[in-house]
Amino acid sequence: MKSKTNFFATDKINKFIVALLLYTYFFSMAIVPIKIFANDLEINCQSAVLMDKNTGVVIYQKNPDEKKFPASTTKIMTALLVLEKTKDLNQKIKMSHDAIYNLEPGSSHIAMNEGETLTLEQALYGLLVASANEVANALAEYVSGNIENFCKLMNQHAKELGCKNTNFLNAHGFHNENHYTSAYDLALIMRKATEFQKFNEIINTQRYEIPPTEKQSQTRVLYNTDKMIHSNGKYFYKNLIGGKTGYTDEAKHTLVSYAKKDDMELICAVMEAENFDSYIDTQKIFDYGFENGFHDLNLLEKNDLQKNCTVVQKYKNKTVDIDTVNVFLENDIVLHVPKVINKSDLKLKLSLPKKILAPVKKDDCLGYVNIYYKNKLIDKKKLLAEEDINLLDEKIIAKSEFKKLVKKICWYAFKILVYAGVLIFTVAWILSLVRKFSLKKKRRGKLYKFDKKKFRR
Repeated sequence: MKSKTNFFATDKINKFIVALLLYTYFFSMAIVPIKIFANDLEINCQSAVLMDKNTGVVIYQKNPDEKKFPASTTKIMTALLVLEKTKDLNQKIKMSHDAIYNLEPGSSHIAMNEGETLTLEQALYGLLVASANEVANALAEYVSGNIENFCKLMNQHAKELGCKNTNFLNAHGFHNENHYTSAYDLALIMRKATEFQKFNEIINTQRYEIPPTEKQSQTRVLYNTDKMIHSNGKYFYKNLIGGKTGYTDEAKHTLVSYAKKDDMELICAVMEAENFDSYIDTQKIFDYGFENGFHDLNLLEKNDLQKNCTVVQKYKNKTVDIDTVNVFLENDIVLHVPKVINKSDLKLKLSLPKKILAPVKKDDCLGYVNIYYKNKLIDKKKLLAEEDINLLDEKIIAKSEFKKLVKKICWYAFKILVYAGVLIFTVAWILSLVRKFSLKKKRRGKLYKFDKKKFRR
């Protein structure tokens, strides 16, 4: 009896263990993508974000919202505001006393002199390629008059971009306990800055020369502080467009980068990294994103789109319809997007004018199919003309217009006749009713007189 009891007890324990193992297995299978996602990368920096440039979708993150010191990656926002607020980069900027001498010991610089001038373009190269702090100060003064007002502008624009953990107190990023941001916020700022082609040109520059100025007889040669951009270096990354580095003792190494491969564009921000881990981690994160972060969505087959628009021609200060032209998609619309985006998240909107001015050539782009994600345009595909539509001879147009005019006159004449016939019929009907009514009234009067005479007799 004791043996039987032990057997059942053991059996229950075994069942419990099996059930526990199965539960653990299925539970681990449910969360394994998250674990693989983090562990496979094995990055050493304290926080990181990988963002799809086109959609703003985050593909990878590690402590994305932790407040960190940005160091010189602050200069991305400084450059962004300069590019947004100025149209002519050939304008001159002068180095003030405060811009030169209000720098903390150990600040990075390019040895500018008080009163020395640069063009805005040269200053932006000094800011982003050589990470010059005095140039950051001068640009801030140029845009806002003084550093304090410029910092207010920086923080205001950060909020407009969606940053929630950012507070800037200077234009260059030298350490201050209350000067901070996050990896996610830095990615947002970089994403906006890369909308400017000039910004991308600058961060893609390995070496830049500033020619002699009124206070410097020698050419200043600037080398990009980002080791990933140098083609002969150990940390060169072939898909890189460019980036901005940062370092202070407190911030350690920070790096924000922009890379492109085929039709994929990614922004990566890493913060608080040791030594060269910022480059190693960035490359790992980019490789992960390009290899695993995207999938194809078939949004529309080219044969499913059947549209046409009217072709018009100018004739005697007006436009006349001469033909119609069909439009077609060159290929199916297949979008390569982050895996977190589903087909239902995307919307297609047709942008096609109702009328096109002749002549039209086959394969001319007449419109677009616009693709939206969260009400933001992320891509568009061309709608092409299916055939040639040539200009018509004016004699042919004249005959066509004359026929149209005759038809219009005949139509109006017909309408007038119809309206006149209806009006005549209505009037005649009303008159007949009036006549009938008056006759009835007369008859009633005669009967009334007759009955009155009869009554008197």
